[in-house]
Amino acid sequence: MAKKFILMGIIAALIILTFPTVALAGTVVTNYVTTTITGPQTVAVGEPFSINIIFETPLDGGLYANAFPTLTAPPALDLTAVTFTSTGTSLQWPENNYTISDVAVFDEFGTTNLYSNWGFLAYNPTMLLGDTITWNYSGFVALKPGDYTFTLAISGQFWNLVTGVVFIDPSNPVIVTHTVTAVPTLGVAVSLSPTSIIVNPGEVAAYTISVQNEGALTDTYNLSVDYADFDGLYLAYPTRIQPTWVSLGSTSVTLAPGETIQIPLTITPPEDWAGMENAIYGFTVTAVSQTDPLVKASASASLTLQATKRSMVEYIDLELEELYAKVDASTINPGIKANLLSTIDKAITTKEQALEFIISGNEKKANNKLFVTSKTLVSFIDTVTDLSGIEIPVEIATEFIQEAQTMIDHLQIAIVTPL
Repeated sequence: MAKKFILMGIIAALIILTFPTVALAGTVVTNYVTTTITGPQTVAVGEPFSINIIFETPLDGGLYANAFPTLTAPPALDLTAVTFTSTGTSLQWPENNYTISDVAVFDEFGTTNLYSNWGFLAYNPTMLLGDTITWNYSGFVALKPGDYTFTLAISGQFWNLVTGVVFIDPSNPVIVTHTVTAVPTLGVAVSLSPTSIIVNPGEVAAYTISVQNEGALTDTYNLSVDYADFDGLYLAYPTRIQPTWVSLGSTSVTLAPGETIQIPLTITPPEDWAGMENAIYGFTVTAVSQTDPLVKASASASLTLQATKRSMVEYIDLELEELYAKVDASTINPGIKANLLSTIDKAITTKEQALEFIISGNEKKANNKLFVTSKTLVSFIDTVTDLSGIEIPVEIATEFIQEAQTMIDHLQIAIVTPL
C-alpha cells in the first residue's frame, strides 16, 4: 500500500465539507464512495445463507475508515459456523490485491469487525482511486421464523478530489441494512405398508398410509392415489386399478410439525375381474402441501391379482366379444357373416353356462360347458379355414383363426384350473 500514501498530503489539504449521503435499497453513497450490503430476501428456517458487503471508491476519491467497519447480525441467528472471505481489488496498484478467509468472530451483541489487508496508521480499510473490497459472510442460520435485519456501520473520511472531504464520526456512522425473512421449512414424508399384497378377485387388500409433517409449520396435505397402467403386459383386464375398487380413509390431513398420522387404504378388486394370468397392479399415493403445492411426497406399492378359474372364463368372455365385434365389422359375405356370428353366439352361451356353474361351485358341469365352448370354436375355425381365400380374404381368415385358437388354448387352461 506504500504507493497510495503519497496522496495523504493532498487529502489533508482538502477542505472538509458536509456532503449529503444518498441512501438506496441496501446501498449508501457517501461523497461518491459506495457501500452495499446484499443477501437473500427469503430463507428457510434452519438453512444456511450468506451476506455480501462491497465498498467501492470512485476513480477520483477514496475512503479512510477511522474505525473498523462493523457488521451486526440480529438475534436468534446461529453464528457458530459463520466464515468470511474478503477480497481487495486495486485498479491503480494491482500488486496489492488480496484475498483472505477466516472464521468470523462475533461479540455478545452479534457484531464483528470487517478486517482488510489495506490499512495505514489508524485507518482500516484505506481505499483509493477505484479500489474495491468485498466481504462474503456465509453460514448464518435462522433458528425461528421472522425478519432478520443486518446492520453495516462505517465511519471515517470519505474524500473526493473535486468535492472535498466528508468526515463521518464513529458515534454517528453511515448505516446500511439488509433484511432477510426466515420462513418455516415445509416438508412431508409418505410411506405405504405393506408394499405388496396378493389377493384373489373379490378379496380386500388393506394398506396403511403413513404421512409425517417434516416441516416446522402446521400444514394440511391433500392425498391422492394414481394408478399405473400395465398396458398389455398381462392377459388381464382392466389394465389399471379402477377408482371404484379403492377406499381411502381421508383425502386430506392436517398435521403439526413432526406429527405422523396413519390412514387406511383398501383395494377390493371385483369378483368378475378378468384375467388369464396373475397381474401386478401398481399405484402411488401422493401427499401435497396446501401451503406450498411444490412440497410433496409419494410412496408406491403393488397389488397382485391371482388368476382363478372364474377370472379366466371372464377373460375368455372378453375375447369372445372382441371376436364377435371383428366378424360383425368385416366386409365378408353377409350370409357367411351371419353363420359365423351364430357360431360365436353358441360359444358365448355355453361359456355363460360354465360361468354360472363356477359361481355355484359345480366344477364338473363347468368344465363340461367349457369343453363344449372349445368344440364350438373348433367348428368356427373349420368353417373359416374352408372359406379362406374363397369367400373370406386370407388375411381376415388368418386373424379370425388365430383369435379363435387362442381362446381354445385359454379354455384348456381354464378347464384344468381347479375352483
